[in-house]
This record gives sequence, C-alpha cells and structure tokens, in this order.
Amino acid sequence: MQFTMPFDTFLDNLTSHIRDFIPASFTDYFSGGTPDAKVLDLLHPHTNPDAAMDSSARDPPPRCHPGTRVNINEKLVGWLDVLGRDRDMRWLYGPAGTGKSAIAQTFAEACFEMARLGGTFFFSRPNGRDKPETVVPSLVYQLCINCEAYKTIIASVLASDPQLLQKAISVQFKRLIIEPLLKLQADGHPSVRKPFVILLDGLDECAGAQSQCQFIKLISETVRLKRGFPILWLLCSRPEPHLKHTFSRIPECGREELLLDPESYEDVTRFLRDKFVEIRDENPYTTTPDWPPEAQFNVILRVSSGHFQVATVAVNYVNDPIARDPVKQLNTLVAFLEGAEKIGIDNPLAALDLIYTRIFSEIPDETLPITRQILALLLFPSISVGNRLDSAQTLCNFLRLEQNIFYSALSMLHSVVQVPAPEDAYDKRLSFYHASFGDYLRDPIRSGKFTLKDDWAFDVVAKTYLDWYQVLTVSSESDNSGITGERRLSKPTFLPGLTWSPAHLTESISSDVIEQIHTKVLTTFKWGLKYKNDKVLARLRDIDFRPILQTEEPDKLIYLIRWILIHYPSDDIVRAEPSNDVDFQLLEYVKLLTNNASDVENANILFQSWSQEESPAPDGTLSFKEFCFVGYDQGAVLILVTWCGPTRDSRADMLNVGNPPSKEQISKYQAWLDKNRNVS
Repeated sequence: MQFTMPFDTFLDNLTSHIRDFIPASFTDYFSGGTPDAKVLDLLHPHTNPDAAMDSSARDPPPRCHPGTRVNINEKLVGWLDVLGRDRDMRWLYGPAGTGKSAIAQTFAEACFEMARLGGTFFFSRPNGRDKPETVVPSLVYQLCINCEAYKTIIASVLASDPQLLQKAISVQFKRLIIEPLLKLQADGHPSVRKPFVILLDGLDECAGAQSQCQFIKLISETVRLKRGFPILWLLCSRPEPHLKHTFSRIPECGREELLLDPESYEDVTRFLRDKFVEIRDENPYTTTPDWPPEAQFNVILRVSSGHFQVATVAVNYVNDPIARDPVKQLNTLVAFLEGAEKIGIDNPLAALDLIYTRIFSEIPDETLPITRQILALLLFPSISVGNRLDSAQTLCNFLRLEQNIFYSALSMLHSVVQVPAPEDAYDKRLSFYHASFGDYLRDPIRSGKFTLKDDWAFDVVAKTYLDWYQVLTVSSESDNSGITGERRLSKPTFLPGLTWSPAHLTESISSDVIEQIHTKVLTTFKWGLKYKNDKVLARLRDIDFRPILQTEEPDKLIYLIRWILIHYPSDDIVRAEPSNDVDFQLLEYVKLLTNNASDVENANILFQSWSQEESPAPDGTLSFKEFCFVGYDQGAVLILVTWCGPTRDSRADMLNVGNPPSKEQISKYQAWLDKNRNVS
C-alpha cells in the first residue's frame, strides 16, 4: 500500500471536521464589524507577549553594561538614518554567550526612545518563546501599538478575512505586515517617513530550522523586491550552519560578527570590576574594602576569556541570594576553576559547563530528583509550558509540590534560573537566564550524570498529565452522579489536590491547571512518540477516554493511538475488532452516522500508517471509512476516519457510549460525503 502525505498534514485535514460542534466564536467576533479598539483583543491570543522587548517575563532583560559594546551599539544606531542606505537588513551573529541579546535589547530600547521601534521578538527555546506561528501576530500587535494608522488598516484586513490569523506564516507576513505598510507608504502617511525597526533575537532558538530559514527568506525577499520599504530588519543568532548558508546567499543583508577580540576582553573586565564593586557595596559586613583579591579576580577574568555569559554566571554564583556569603562563594568557585585549569580548559564554554556542573553538584542528593522534575517542565515547553504554566506557583501546584519543597529544590539554582519571590510567584514564571544552561542539560557529553534525557522527561511529564486527568475525571464523575452514560471533564471552581493555593488564588490556579490538562494532555504523546514507557501504558489502562472528547483538542487523540501502535502493537487498548458489548454499541452508532454504509471497515490502512514513526497518509487513489477502538469497557471511544482519495480530504468522528450521533452530526457527515462525491 502506498502512502504519500505527511501525517501532520493528514491530521490537519481532519481537524476542521472533528470540530463541527465547537462554536465558531472567532467568526462571531466579527459579526458586527471590527472596531480599531478590538483589534488588539483579537490578535492577543495568537501572540507571545513574553517575547516583547519590555515584557515582564524577561524582566530584568539582558542589557549592555554601561561602557561596553560601544562600537557595535553606535554602528546600529547610526544605521537608522544613513543617507542612501544600501542595507535594510542586518545579521548580528556570534557564538553562545557573546552578548547578542544584550546588544539587541539595548538597541531596541534606543529605537523605542526615538519612536522608531516597530516590534521585537526575543526567541528563547527553554522559556517557551519559540513557536514560529506566534511571530507575525506578535509583531503585528506591537506595530498596531506603535502606529495608529497601521492599526486601522489591520482592523479592516481582519474584518474582511477573520481566518487570516490561522493561515500560513507567509500569507500572514504579506497580508498583515507588507501590504499595510506599503499602503501607508503609497499614501504618503507621515508615520512611515522614517523606517521602523523590527528585531528578531535568538532566531536559532525558533522551533525548526525550516521556520528559521523561512523568516530569513521572507524578509530578504521584501528587502530585495521592495527597496525603501519602511522597515529595517535586525536578526540576531548563533552562526548555525544552516543559517550561515542561508545568509550567505543574501547579498542585500549586512553582517556584524561578535568576536572574542581585545574589545570584548576589555568589556568583560569592566563588567566584572563593576559587578564586584556592586557586590561589595551590598555586603559591607562580609566583605573588605579591597575585596576581591586581585588573584581571584584574575582567575575569573582568565576563565571568562572575553565571554560575557561565563562572566555573568560567575558573578551570579558569587552573589547568590540564598547563600548570602559572596566571600565564601568566590573562594569555592575560584578553587574549583583553578583545579579545572590544571586539567585543562580548552575554551570559555568548557569553563561555563564546569560552572554549571559545580552548581548542580551542590544540590543535595535527596533534593535533586525534585529539581530535575521542575527543570523537565521548563526544558520541554513544546509539551508542557504554555499560557497556563507560565506561573511559577501554578507550576508548583501542577507538580504537586509544597511551597517549601519547591523553593528548596531551586535554592541552588538562583545563579542560572530566575526564581520569583513567593509573593510574585503567581504572576511570574521560572526562566533560564541563558539558553546555554538548557543546552548543557540536554547534552550528555557536557552535563554527564546531570543530563535531562528526553525519554526521562517524557516519563515525568506524561505521568503528571495523566494523573491530573484522572483527578479531573473523578471530579467530573461526582459532579454527574446518577448519569451512567456520560463522563465529562468538568471545570470545578476548586480543584482537589492543590498544594500551594491561598484562598484568593485557588480559583485562578485551579482554572490554570485544568486548562493545561485540556490543551496539552494529548500533545505530550506527539512529542514523546519515540519513547516506549511501560509505566505510562499502565496508567493509560485505567483511563476513561470519553472525557477526551470534551478537551480543547480531541483530534490529538490520534497522537496517543500512534504512540501505542508503535510501541505496543499487540496491546488491546487500541484495537480494530470489537471485544465487548460497549464496542458493539459503538458500531451501532457508526451505522447511524453513515446511514448503514456498506464500505465501513475496521482499521487496516490506518494502522499500517499510524504504526510508523514517520507516518504518511494515504495517497490520492484510495477512499475508505475505517474505525478503531481506544480504551476499555464504558471508558472506550470509537474513532471513524473517512478519507476521500480523489479530493485528498478527510475527517475523523469520535463516538462514545451514551451519546449516539445527533441528527445534526449525521446531516453534516452526509453533506461532507456528498460534496466529495460530486468533486470526485
């Protein structure tokens, strides 16, 4: 049997049909037109506010230390108003930890002061700011704030096409950025007489090399084809091979390389001296006027080798707010680094890894497992961190940790993780100071026994989600007592099992955790597709799958089915044949839905496709209706997938016992079949 379409494309085709009964609130929003005032409300759900220059999530952001990086900052500011400028696009690049984000932040703030800032997106993989689909809406949101005339145009564009924010990135880029600004320019509007600046920092941390290169190409095509366009583009990243290759083919793009040169050594020296003075002034009772000793200072300086990130982590370690003993901290760090120097440190990043290892080695053995659990949730945002776990306090409750245990597990990480105070923990998130810490944790060569492996993280995250799912299901069962045919995931005001929840926050934290389960429990299995886990399977055996149909993304149940088929193909938790009375009742529902169609069969083609890690979908020569069962007894559900090969259209319908298909559902299904028959 031949399959040609990638699985994710196949699943996307299913999604619109599986949501037939979800209210079209997005479209309803426009029923009375779109006033300018509502544009920001409409854009907001599609943005990542944390990626903006002035977001609270990045506070305090990295900035250039006074008196450092003077030349590059002057060059960038001067670029804004160069007469006859031949480069409207620049690439600022350098290895990890050379200060790219600090330069980007400083330049963005300067542009803001001059009313020249259009928008920024500061990517950060470990902090969940890496989703490419949020980039254009985020920039559009900021441009709307910074240019009122632009916002008026965007209001009109979105009113005429309410689904534009669900379309491809390239379409959004053209319709929401290029065309509106060209219109303002053609009209001679004063707001675009001087170009705005759009800045993308940490582009190498955007999810997927293909997406990274797509942004570069979209921007470069604009620069090449639309000379004088009222945007200047600054892109900052590490010099990854695929990025170097892409930029090498763009003659219209200027380049600024950050080198570890004499200027960077001087800048790091200034930074270290000023920071040690600050530490000394803040600790007058534990430091002497001549602290630190010059010999110790020189060890830190020598190991830093002009590398800002090494110097920053060293300073944070010495000034640890929990230890509150900078003299002891410096003595410990210097002794450790001197010992490492005797073995040999071949580059500054090796020294950085040594400092990270030293930090981890100070975590007590009994605390380390909990620390690792917390970091797993931070490190794998694609499966865990979303809008609802961006609160440190919600994350603590999600992991079912008491407040004191949570903070104790983080007590040795203040030099590398930004930990909000308890009074700010609901409004602020945990975040890595630098992406290099996440890189270290995921690389077994660098972090050794402290490595956070993907399969281990999947174990932690999947079991946590499934445990909470069970809590919600049990809670829902009690809410629906007396109803035998239906089980739902309700949204109780006060969620049982919270561990750190003051009365005034209990409802909010409950809502956050519940929303996280509704939106992420199934996506976990997409990320964990490669990892077999018997303990996770054991938890799935006890799951009632009916409430899955009430989650935000019921179509993602197919990810879980694929995970089971790949790793446990003979397990009957997913099956093509009915095995009990409930299964046979579900087959009767299929007959109702399909009007007793004779071509409905149990899963064969689908199982062949879904049991492969790189799962394609059927080609255009096939048409079929296939079903399978997931779960046991009353908790089972049936999935019917209908595929029309000639039109390459497909749909999935999910059925559970006690809820026969309604007349509306049957009518929509038959209308879909008729449409595809007519086309084919």
